[in-house]
Amino acid sequence: MVSKFVLKYPRAFLALLYSIVGVIIYSQVILDGGFVFDDFEYIVGNPILSDLSTLINNFSDPRQIGYLTFALNFMFGGSAPIGYHFVNVIIHIVNALLVFELTGSLLQFAGWQRERDDAGISFLLPACVGLVFLVHPLQTQAVSYLTQRFTSLATLFYLASVILYLAARRAMIAGQAGKHTPSSYWLSLVCAMIAMKVKEISFTLPLTIIVLEALLIGRRQERRRSLYLIVPFIATMIIIPLAIFAPDWGLIDRGVGIAETTRVLKIEDLATRSVIEYFATQMRVLVIYVRLVFFPYPQMAVYDLAASRSLFELWAVLSLLFHLSMAAVAVSLWIRSRREGPSTAPLLKLMALGIGWFYLTASVESSVLPIKDLIFEHRAYLPGIGIILATLTAIALVLTTGTVSVRRPVLWMTGLVVALSVILGSAAFARNRVWLNELDFWNDVVAKIPNKAIGYNNRGNAFAQKGQLDLALQDINRTIDFFEKYIGQELTWENADYTFDNMAKTYMNRGKLYQRLGQQDRANADFDRARAMTMKSIGFEGTR
Repeated sequence: MVSKFVLKYPRAFLALLYSIVGVIIYSQVILDGGFVFDDFEYIVGNPILSDLSTLINNFSDPRQIGYLTFALNFMFGGSAPIGYHFVNVIIHIVNALLVFELTGSLLQFAGWQRERDDAGISFLLPACVGLVFLVHPLQTQAVSYLTQRFTSLATLFYLASVILYLAARRAMIAGQAGKHTPSSYWLSLVCAMIAMKVKEISFTLPLTIIVLEALLIGRRQERRRSLYLIVPFIATMIIIPLAIFAPDWGLIDRGVGIAETTRVLKIEDLATRSVIEYFATQMRVLVIYVRLVFFPYPQMAVYDLAASRSLFELWAVLSLLFHLSMAAVAVSLWIRSRREGPSTAPLLKLMALGIGWFYLTASVESSVLPIKDLIFEHRAYLPGIGIILATLTAIALVLTTGTVSVRRPVLWMTGLVVALSVILGSAAFARNRVWLNELDFWNDVVAKIPNKAIGYNNRGNAFAQKGQLDLALQDINRTIDFFEKYIGQELTWENADYTFDNMAKTYMNRGKLYQRLGQQDRANADFDRARAMTMKSIGFEGTR
């Protein structure tokens, strides 16, 4: 009965399977998950989420659509975290299905012939890629960390746009569209524009479409038509820079709240931080992302990563050589595909495209555009699709071309991916315990990076909320020790949080703790220190 359903409705079966598996892995987050880290600033304490009219008119925010979804969550469920977590998990499940569709489309355009598909690769490989993407523990930060809906939602519209574009081109090539442009093309363009208003990572979407058009789709007789089709997507690339810079040019109104604050800080990062140092560091960061795809342990919400000061540092050079080697592998796979037959060439192309996908989609956050925070695991959410795609395609190639003596490649592929999914899914389930509440979250951060103030500061606040004042005071004292060590020094990547403004907040928090402990004299002294730090912050704000 089940086998008949699978054969007759494979996509429905896959949607059901992904939904069940996804809900199981993220069940504890849906039921018991709370707000952690920046959720309190971007969601809980963000007044704009209760003012839809202001939010809708906030054109200067490149994440406007993401905030709109949070506002809808607030409208229907208030501040209860269960609704926010449920939507995040649904977005992730949909993304897994879109990864399945994308892999299938790429495989078809690469030349895979379904009528000669004895091993069932045309369905099995995409299904496996989508499943591994779904269960991988590296995705937990983009799903269980509510604020990073920006990442997962941008990925949804990014993938949808590419898939719809490929569907439109397939219809055009087959002659099904006649003289009219298929509706899937216009839907693709709409998805691209929406993606640009969810998160800045969507900036590379038109470039992805250009690459796919050039490598897989374009034919000499269609190049002029291809150009007409691509130009509207290229035009969407103005949306993100316009949202960031136009308010300072007087073209659109400035935003409000945290959205405006982050916009200003983005410009400040671009203007004041070293491009060379950021690029050199990101060469190492990209290696970490690749490593996390293959071996996702240990995972950290916050990393203690020292920036590279030069392109000629040993690890920066070695990392750059690694990336050049990966690029060389991709090029050689593509060249080799031209000499191979129809059962091998498409898989070689798919491996090359997977490698290219990783680097292209990671380029916004991991190249030459400086960002204060050097590394976050959620930044590998969209790029990681490429590594998963290339890896599983390589396994399929080995199993189906006789390189390994396997009589039933479908069973071998299914068995390997199921075993891998159980391991990865279990790791993801375990990792999700960190995202249930503030105290568990910051305990994990402190255990893994004991040499940074951020963990102690936020764990101290979590202890205070639970009424554990003595433990809270210990952590806040540790935080102040860090500040007193670094305050006043020239700000670098490593000590970017040690500002007078943040120190003022820390003194204020400790003063409130002393008040609750009945030590008013100490509280007053800290309040005075907080005011003094605030004045210094105003005087030094130009050097942040």
